[in-house]
Amino acid sequence: MAPPPDRPPDAPPPACPCGHDNLAAELAGQRPLLERAAGGQREAFAQLFDAQVDGIYRYLLAWTGDPTDAARLTAEVFTGAFSWLTVTHDADGEVAAWLTAMARDAVAQRRGPAGTPGAADPVAVVAQLSDPKRDVVVLRLLCGHSLDHTAHLSGFTRRAVQELQLSACRAIWELTSGTTDPPPQPPAAEQFEHHLTQAAPDPRRPHATLAGPLAGAPTLRRKPTLKRNDGDATDAEPSDKPTLKRKP
Repeated sequence: MAPPPDRPPDAPPPACPCGHDNLAAELAGQRPLLERAAGGQREAFAQLFDAQVDGIYRYLLAWTGDPTDAARLTAEVFTGAFSWLTVTHDADGEVAAWLTAMARDAVAQRRGPAGTPGAADPVAVVAQLSDPKRDVVVLRLLCGHSLDHTAHLSGFTRRAVQELQLSACRAIWELTSGTTDPPPQPPAAEQFEHHLTQAAPDPRRPHATLAGPLAGAPTLRRKPTLKRNDGDATDAEPSDKPTLKRKP
């Protein structure tokens, strides 16, 4: 009996646009800085700050929708992180993951009741989701992280991220369109992820129960439009992110 043909190797997962998803390289580069920062060296922590501040600011901006709040919370997260390191001397773990967890806690402690979203505003509807769904949508779609990096930063398994993002996008579609679709059947989460990773997902091609969620996903992937104090709209660029004061 002839042996079965060799299975072709799986294609490597796509790289995350943030450029920080090579965890082995991240840990190798972070370890010396973490050890020095845990010993109280501000310059070592400043290097970690420079590498991570954009991602944490954008994460908080996607949660709050307000540059001033996001900047304040980002500063609080990094201040707390430095204090925690110098008190506990704990330099274990990957920096982006525990900074994201601290940012998530900061939002949870200060979040007020969610407002009522506009009927056709998918980004505003994100605020109405349960925390696991909202966290995955913020990381995966609003911040643009890859599937694997979203799993790392959120603490959910890869499978759970797929299920949560589909469930979240279904909820957003139903809230913005006023329609209720029947629950999709397995393997809908994998099919949704496959179409989501296409450069221009076509909501007409997959099964009908995925058409609505896919129709709203591109809107979530655009930069959130924020209101300035003068009432004009501006793109969510990190121009208001905090800076770390270095000692001369």
